[in-house]
Amino acid sequence: MVLVRNMQTKAFVLFEEEMIRYVPEDFEWVLNSNNNLQGHKKTDNKHFFTWQFHGGQFTVIRDIPGSTRCFRITRNIPYIKPAELDAMINYSDDWITLVGT
Repeated sequence: MVLVRNMQTKAFVLFEEEMIRYVPEDFEWVLNSNNNLQGHKKTDNKHFFTWQFHGGQFTVIRDIPGSTRCFRITRNIPYIKPAELDAMINYSDDWITLVGT
């Protein structure tokens, strides 16, 4: 699942995308004017990736399909820290079992 969010407008887009493996040799890697590393597909020069060295952010660039689910949050909802939420619902680590480890 891919969630695209705009926190200023509280608008979200949700869609499913098949997991695929990217082969680094299929891309040309260049530094842009901001000194970020960009990956362009060799077959059509389409921009696929950007790595921002200083922020440590790696972005995979995708076209958003027409079948997306779009929604907007219309109320101001207070932020709840994860530990506070855990306490509110009486969370316990035994609720989850890791499989295959």
